[in-house]
Parts: sequence; C-alpha cells; structure tokens
Amino acid sequence: MKINKVGPLYFAVVESFLTTAECQSIIDATKEYNLTNVPAGMYEGWKTGRQIRNIGVPPQLQFKDKFDKLFNKFNQDTYKFNLIDKYSHFVNRYTAKMILDWHRDEDESVEDLFKRTPANRLSASVFLNEDFEGGEFELQHIGYWTPKTGTVVVLPSSQLHRGRLVTSGTKYNYTVWRKGERGA
Repeated sequence: MKINKVGPLYFAVVESFLTTAECQSIIDATKEYNLTNVPAGMYEGWKTGRQIRNIGVPPQLQFKDKFDKLFNKFNQDTYKFNLIDKYSHFVNRYTAKMILDWHRDEDESVEDLFKRTPANRLSASVFLNEDFEGGEFELQHIGYWTPKTGTVVVLPSSQLHRGRLVTSGTKYNYTVWRKGERGA
C-alpha cells in the first residue's frame, strides 16, 4: 500500500483491493435500499452538502479480514488511532442525477465529543463497479479518482470528501468505517 501525504492528511488509493467477483457479491448481498434525499445544511448535527442516494446494508461486514489488514496497516503507518474491532458498513447505490456532496464521515462538535463514542476514525470507499458516467470520488484540495472496480480509497473519517454527480448508469460503492476510542 502506497500512503500519500499532503499537509497533515494521509490517504491511500489501493487498486485491485477487491476482485470483480467480490465486488459483485457485495452488491448481490445488499437486498434493500432506502432513498436519502437530504438538502445541504445541517443533518443530525453534521454540516453536509446535498445527499441523494440509496443506502443498503449487507447482512454482515463483507471481507472483514481484508479490511482489518487494510485499516491496521494504514493506521500503523499514519495516525496511530486507538482502533477497536467495531465497524459500520453500507452500500451506496446512485442512479443518474444522484450525488453525495461534500461531507465528513465524522464531524464532531464540542457537544458531540462524548455522545458518539466510539467514533469513526478511518473510512474506506470501495468502487464496486465502473459501468456508469460521472460519480468520481474527490478529496478536498487533493483531487479526484474515476472509479475502477475493486479500488479502495482510505482516509481519516474527518477529511472532507464527496462523490460527484452520477450522469448516467448506476454506481455502487461500499463504505466501511473503522471505529476508535477517544484518547485519554
């Protein structure tokens, strides 16, 4: 894994993290989706851009051993968070004109510091397919990536990022958050 550093931000883009068959199995395991259509502004205390997407949750974290190795290696070489063996995971399904605009996966206010523990510490976004247009993954002030099946982007959960507007086809991505405790 090649870890990139820009200012205080570490991130990694790992191609072929999952095989095409593994990506398809995650899509197939996700049976139900719920539409989120959230305007830009505050959402449950978090500031976010426009969110229009379908969210589904597979019955269990898929390929946990791979995610354990990915997060542990990335964390060991970067932030050294106090990670615990707790995850959140879901599949995003976007059709034309759907977007997940600028947001953070962990955007704590002072009031939230002890309400949401353990917190999301590291995020992974896995591109599950590439037969659509638009929908690039973008890190603020860094750049964007055109989805390639099986590629994962790993970043701290507090980093501002987005999924650009899908212009045609259906995009699937698997989001996995690794939890961690706050320092003493």
